[in-house]
Amino acid sequence: MDIDKETGIKGEIYGAMPTGMESTIKIAVNGFLLTGVVFGNTQFRIGTKVNLNFKGSEIMLFDRKSGKCIALGKLSV
Repeated sequence: MDIDKETGIKGEIYGAMPTGMESTIKIAVNGFLLTGVVFGNTQFRIGTKVNLNFKGSEIMLFDRKSGKCIALGKLSV
């Protein structure tokens, strides 16, 4: 997941936890809460409007209630 100011899916930073070389962030998008890892030492401000872009073919989706993985593979947006 990449955060961009110009293009992508519109969302708002809901939570951020820096862990050194990466940060785990939560972004609210249309009533859904997405959690992802952003590599690099970047600080995120809660409430900031952002755009999301997805790259790669190793996407994992989990059910929030059960914690079970519900999908693996490539995501096309």
